Formats: sequence, C-alpha cells, structure tokens
Amino acid sequence: MRNKILLLFMVFSANILAQDIDFYNKNKNDNFLLPQVAKEMSFPEFQIMSRTFRMQDMMYSMIVPGYVHFKAKDKTMGYSLLTVRSLAYATLGYEAFWSQKTAADTSIWLNLQNFNSLSSQSKTNTLLLASAMFAIGSTYLFDIIHGKYRLEKKQEAIRYKYSLKASLSVSYRETTNDYFLGFRVFYYF
Repeated sequence: MRNKILLLFMVFSANILAQDIDFYNKNKNDNFLLPQVAKEMSFPEFQIMSRTFRMQDMMYSMIVPGYVHFKAKDKTMGYSLLTVRSLAYATLGYEAFWSQKTAADTSIWLNLQNFNSLSSQSKTNTLLLASAMFAIGSTYLFDIIHGKYRLEKKQEAIRYKYSLKASLSVSYRETTNDYFLGFRVFYYF
C-alpha cells in the first residue's frame, strides 16, 4: 500500500513540476504576438481560436473530469463527464471503505475469472468495481478524443465564418511595379 501511495505521489508531483511537452516546432511567442482580429469577432470566439490541445491537457484530464470539453467551451458535456466520473469514484470509495468484504473479495481480477463460483454479494461488489473502473477509463478517453474533436470543429467553423467575410471584403488593386528584386532570409530556432 505504501508503494502505491508513493508511486501516486511521484506521478502527481512530476506533473506539477514538469513543463508542457511539445513534439512540434513552435516558431512564435504567443504572449507577445498581437494577432489581427476581425471587428466582428467576439471574445469567446477569440478564446476558442487561441486554444490548442496539448499533451499536458491529457494529463489534466486525468485529474479534472471533462477538462478538454470545458476548454472547448462545451460545458454540458463537461459537466456530464464530471458527474459520471464522480459517481464512479464514489462507487470505488464505497467499495473500498464501507462495503462488507470477505477475504475472497480482495482481488477483482480473480473474482472476474471465477465469477460463477462467487456469492451474490461478492458478484455485486465485483460488478460494481468493474463498472466503476470501466466508467473512469471510458470517460477519460471520451474526454480526450471527443473534446479534441469538438475544439477543432469549433475552430474550423470560426475560421470558415471569418475567412468567408474576409474574402468578400478584399479589394484588389494593381501596382505600378510588378517586379521587385529582393532578398529574404528566414531564421528559425
């Protein structure tokens, strides 16, 4: 038991002290870059366009149920995931601390293998534990996959909306000097 608690402490302390993990090249500094914003764009739309899905969000979603959906401003789905996972955690807590267990109820994996030979109370406890663990895992995966999908769809809709307005408002003009001799250097680090 001490080893499990120590392992959990090490995982969470490493997550708190760690920087975000990037597997892609980031060429701009978001804190100092002032983007060109359309006059019609609202602040919630600007927030959605500024958000990205990163590996750190996956780690936060382990701790906060529905985190990615809240980031995508999909609050009803975020609160639904929060409710389901909280009920699953409550079920695990009930089974761990308050249910009447026998020595045979200690291992859920052994109980699932020998399910037919268990008593009715042990079967109920085993099914509750298995369903709670399934609910925790499935809500975590759903939050990551569906939340990322919702964020990208909202960003696409906003880009389409304002790119369509921008393409209608652009006026073309001819310049007198069509050719310009120049030299460009790009430096990325």
